[in-house]
Amino acid sequence: MVQSALVALSRRKLIVAIFVFIAVLSVCAGILIDLYFSKRNPTTPMPQQGKIYSVISNKRRVYLNRPQLIIFYLPVVNFFVSFAAIGYLGVRWKLLEVPVRQPKFELPQTKKKQSDKKQE
Repeated sequence: MVQSALVALSRRKLIVAIFVFIAVLSVCAGILIDLYFSKRNPTTPMPQQGKIYSVISNKRRVYLNRPQLIIFYLPVVNFFVSFAAIGYLGVRWKLLEVPVRQPKFELPQTKKKQSDKKQE
């Protein structure tokens, strides 16, 4: 029973660690995408290329097309979803947590032989 509780606890920590890693990765991706779009996209709208969506990227107004716009906002959404999952799972596991009892250690009792009882 104790071993299964420890396995469940280690699985929980692994799941939370994966969500934290995803959140950190999405922050890094957001920074890199922001820099990429600020240097490689036009500062004026280009309707013939579909670059009509205005965003502020690295303190510059640039225009993106629809797929680029989705890529631009995806890391932000991913960051908040991963932290919401961490919060939800943390609260859920705290409410469902079953206290694990430590096994009680007792010294083994030796039984007296009947021949020892007669001598006393």
